[in-house]
Amino acid sequence: MYIFILKILGLPYFSYESNGETINVFNKKYDLFFGTNMKAINRAEFPKRKLHKFKIKSFLLYRRLDLFLDSKQASNGISKLSYHISYLNNSDIKNLRKSLNKIIEENKLNKEKHTNN
Repeated sequence: MYIFILKILGLPYFSYESNGETINVFNKKYDLFFGTNMKAINRAEFPKRKLHKFKIKSFLLYRRLDLFLDSKQASNGISKLSYHISYLNNSDIKNLRKSLNKIIEENKLNKEKHTNN
C-alpha cells in the first residue's frame, strides 16, 4: 500500500522563489520504478505583475497549487498553472501563501495607482 501511494505521489521536489521582479516555480518528480531517473513536470518563470490569484486545493493526501496569471494568449485573459505540493509541510504552505498574498496585494495597489493617474 505504501509503495502504491509513493508511486502516485512520487518523491517530488518543489522550488519557489519570488526575489526580484519575477516568480520562479519549479516542480520535479522522481519515478521510483525507473531508478534515479528524474523527470521535470512543471517549470515557470513570469513577472510578479502577471499573478492574478492563486488557490491551494486539498484532496485527502494530495495538495495542489493553482496559479492564475493575466495572459493575452488565453481566450478569457487568464491562464492557469498547476503544481503538485502534497509533500510540503504546513509551515511551508503558510509561507508560500503569505508570499503569494503579498504579491497579489502589491499588484492591486499598482493597478489602482495606474488607474488613478
